[in-house]
Amino acid sequence: MIDLNKINTIVTHNGIFHADECFAIAFLNIAAKRNPQNLFDVIRVNNTNVEQYKNKDDVIILDIGDGEFDHHGTNNKEYRQYARKGADGQKEYKRYYYASFGKVVRAFHTLIDVIADEKSYKFFDRNFVCKIDGFDNGDRTYTSDISQLINEMNPTWNAEVEWIAEDVPFNFMDAICFCMFVINKKLEIIQANKDADVFLDAAKEKEVNHTIILDKYIPYLGKLNDTTEYVIFPSQREEGWNLTVVKAEDGSYIHPLPTEWYGYNRSGDPPVDGLLFCHNSGFMAVFDTKEHALEAINSLQ
Repeated sequence: MIDLNKINTIVTHNGIFHADECFAIAFLNIAAKRNPQNLFDVIRVNNTNVEQYKNKDDVIILDIGDGEFDHHGTNNKEYRQYARKGADGQKEYKRYYYASFGKVVRAFHTLIDVIADEKSYKFFDRNFVCKIDGFDNGDRTYTSDISQLINEMNPTWNAEVEWIAEDVPFNFMDAICFCMFVINKKLEIIQANKDADVFLDAAKEKEVNHTIILDKYIPYLGKLNDTTEYVIFPSQREEGWNLTVVKAEDGSYIHPLPTEWYGYNRSGDPPVDGLLFCHNSGFMAVFDTKEHALEAINSLQ
C-alpha cells in the first residue's frame, strides 16, 4: 500500500470535474487524517502533461494516466460482484465496474477504522461507492442524485471563474470539501449502526410475548429475532411510546394492528387505553406510556 504520509500531491484530469475523482480525492484526505484546512495539493492536467508526474513517490495520479487508480483503459477495467434479488425473486450476481473512487477506497479503506474490516468495507462499497462508480461509468441504472449535484458544482459556461491554481477552480475544492462531509457522514452512520447492534443484541435476548422493548430508538430493521412481531421504544417526536409492527419478507405485517385504530389522532375517545395516535396505514401507533403500549400488545395476542 502507498504510504499516504509520503504523498504531497494528487494529480487528476482537468476540464469538467465529476463525482468520481472528487470523492476519490476526498477519501484520500480522510484516510490521511487531513482536514479541509490541510488538504493535499491538487494538480489538474490533460493526458499529455500527466506523463511528467508518473513514477514520483510523492504523487498519486487518479482518473487519468492509465495507472492503478484510472479506469478508462482496457488494462484497468475491473469489476466486483454483489448478489441481488433478480426479477424472478432468485439470487443473481451483478457486476459493478470500478471507477477511480472505488479503486481508491479498495486500496485505502483499511486506514479508516470504521470500514477497515471486510464486512464494513463491502457495505460501504456496495451501498455508496458503487453508485458513484456506476454513474461515472455511464451505467444509468444508477440514479445518483449526488453525482449529478457534483456535476452541477462546476462553473457555468458564463461564470467568471476564480482559480486557486492553474486549472483548479474554487468550485473544485468546494466540491472536495462537500464530498468529505458526505463520506464522513456515511462513516458516522456505519459506526452508529455498529454501536446500535450491541444494544439491540441485549434487547433481543429479553424479548417477551413477541415484543422487543428498547430504552431509546436504535436502528433495528432487518436485525430482529424471527419471533419478533412488535417493537416499542420512546417516541422521538413527543412524550410517549411508539409501537411498531414488524413486516414479513413479502411486506405484509406479521401481526397487524386493528383497523379501527387506523388514523386515530387524539380526537374523541381512543379505541384502546392510552392511544395517542395511529398511522392511517397501521404500521405504527403512539401510546402515552410504555405500560399502555404493552397492554395493547397483550390484547392483540
